[in-house]
Order: sequence, then structure tokens, then C-alpha cells
Amino acid sequence: MTLTEDYVREVLQEASDILDNALPADMYKNRAHNINKIIFSNKVAWWAKIYKGTGVYRNDYDIEVSRALFEAIKEDAVQRQSLLTTLCHELIHTIDGCFNHDEKFMRCAELIKKYTNNYVCVTKSKKLEDWGGKKEDVSSYNYIINCTKCGQVWCYVSKPRDYDRIPYLKCGACGGNLIVKKKS
Repeated sequence: MTLTEDYVREVLQEASDILDNALPADMYKNRAHNINKIIFSNKVAWWAKIYKGTGVYRNDYDIEVSRALFEAIKEDAVQRQSLLTTLCHELIHTIDGCFNHDEKFMRCAELIKKYTNNYVCVTKSKKLEDWGGKKEDVSSYNYIINCTKCGQVWCYVSKPRDYDRIPYLKCGACGGNLIVKKKS
């Protein structure tokens, strides 16, 4: 499906409704309710980014969406779910104190995960050598995703949330292709 501004705004409203219902009012009282611009790009290092907007209000934001990554997903339902979870993630950034992936951000993401029985992507990944480890250190994980270009690795005990879209994903550090190794 081709991403249009109307389609992204429709999914953005759904994401906003999820935040409204999942989070206590005191947690998101200063959340932005105005996304000024939706900018489409062909960048492949990330799915979407949110920026402090150019509008007249304090809580205005612009959002940039990677058309290249989302349109690479051929299944409409997977594309919509990917867009929805990505926009939920980006909207958490509009809550005061959540612009980074800090403790408050993680609390919000966990509440949304519980509310939707789903997920909000927050990946803290490292190269194996950054862990001070060797390949044997990942033997307790059932799924290991590697970047074929820079060697970054993500390890999961259970099936990763992005499992169905791994063929479409790119490494956030270098834009390289990702491969998944599943323990048999």
C-alpha cells in the first residue's frame, strides 16, 4: 500500500487513542495533540522520527516517516500494524520527559504493551564485543538478529516482535541488511 498523508493521519489517530486509553492522565497531561506536518522520506536507517514542530503552539510536532521501509512491506495488515506501533512509539516521545528512551518512556511503553497485548519498539542493541562477550554468550537466546554490515546484534528469548518484517528491516546504526538465526 502506498503511504498517503491521510492514511498516516488515520493510523496516527488510532495511535493517539491507544495512548489516551492506556496511560493515566497524570502521566501524559502535557502530551502533544498536534502533529503539524507528516514528512515522507526514503531513509532506511529508521522507521519514523518525531521533531519539535514549526507550529505556533508549544506542543506542536512534525513526524517523518520512512516511505521506503513501510512500502517495502507487501502485506497490508503487517504494514498497518508496523505503522501503528511505530507511531505509538513516536507519540510517547511527545510526553514531557520522554524525548529519550529513559525510565519514564519505558514505563509508558510497558503500559501500552499491556493495554494492547502488543508492543512498542525500544531497542537497546550492542555489538557483541560491546558486551565484552563472545559468540557463546548468546547461546541462551532462541532468536539472534545480526546486521550483515556492522555486526550489531539483537538477542531474544522469545520470538521478536519484528520477526515477520525482518526481511524489510535495516540496521539503525549503518543501514545494513538484517538476518535472523533461530535456534532449532
